[in-house]
Formats: sequence, C-alpha cells, structure tokens
Amino acid sequence: MIVPQSQNNTGNPMGTREVIAFVFVFVYFTGLILAWKWEGLGGLIAIACTIAFAITLQDTPGFLHLFMVIPGLLFLICWFLSRGITMKKLIFRTNNIVLILTILASVLMESCVNMSETIHDKTAGMNGSFEVTKSGLPVNWLIYTPKTIPTGDYDLIIDTSDYKDGKQSLKFLVRECCPVGGWYS
Repeated sequence: MIVPQSQNNTGNPMGTREVIAFVFVFVYFTGLILAWKWEGLGGLIAIACTIAFAITLQDTPGFLHLFMVIPGLLFLICWFLSRGITMKKLIFRTNNIVLILTILASVLMESCVNMSETIHDKTAGMNGSFEVTKSGLPVNWLIYTPKTIPTGDYDLIIDTSDYKDGKQSLKFLVRECCPVGGWYS
C-alpha cells in the first residue's frame, strides 16, 4: 500500500505539485518494469520521469535524483551495447544528441539549490502548530528562509502573542516582494 503525504509534513491532503510528482514516480517505476523487456524505451521513460520529478519537487534532496537516474542510464547503455554500438560511437554520433542532452540535464539537476530549509526532529512529530522550534525555525517544516531566498526582503518570526493554535505561530513579515515573482518573492 502506498500512502502519499504532503511534503510539508502537516498531514494535510497533497497539493497539485505533490500529486504530479507522485504520478511521475509511478510512471518512473513503470518505465523500470518496461525496461526489463525494452531497455531503451524503459530507460528513456525512467530518465524523463526523473527530470520531471526534479523540476516538480525542486526542494527534494539532489542525491535522490541521482539515484533515480542511474537505473535509466544503465538500461540505456545496455540497450546501445546490445545493438553493437560502442560508447565511443554513441557519444560522437550526432543523432544521439537527445541522450547526451538528457544526461547533461540530469547532472545539472543535481546542482539545483534547495529552495527550502528544514530542521528535522522526529520527537516533535508533525509539529502542526509550530510548537517546537530550533534556531528560530519550526522543526519538520520546509520553510523559505533568507538563507534560501537571499533576494527576498522579509523576516521569519515565531510569534507568541498572536497565535491561532497552541502557544505560538509562524509569522512572515514581508517588506517587499521581488518583481520576478514566484518563490523569489
């Protein structure tokens, strides 16, 4: 049984982004199963889903993407070698540019900067009311901080005077949004 959970560990239903990423993971494993019969097709599906997953959930650890792309690459290499194509011919043939670009895109995904910061503490549970904090951040939450978004002009405050549940709340004091928008704001 697979039970998807929201990435912010709140126990809330998954958002659109998490649902799309979950679909990519399902198709990724389908690609690996297909690769046992059709190495080239399954390998391409696995690599494409890894890239799509990395783009969809950019705040997942980079090593996860690396571990996900390795089986797809190995199936593709197996497929090419079973057709008598050596690695030297594979790299220098111009019609294999898609494979080379896919490999380069996968490597570039590993250099993506995490957009969120988190402090893990298993003893705090889900920490839905921000009751447990360390270093000024609520634990077990993915949070945009000035460290991950240096262009933002805002402060994170653990507010003990105006709270909705428990004894404190998380407050974002935003002074100015970035004109680019999105997570940069």
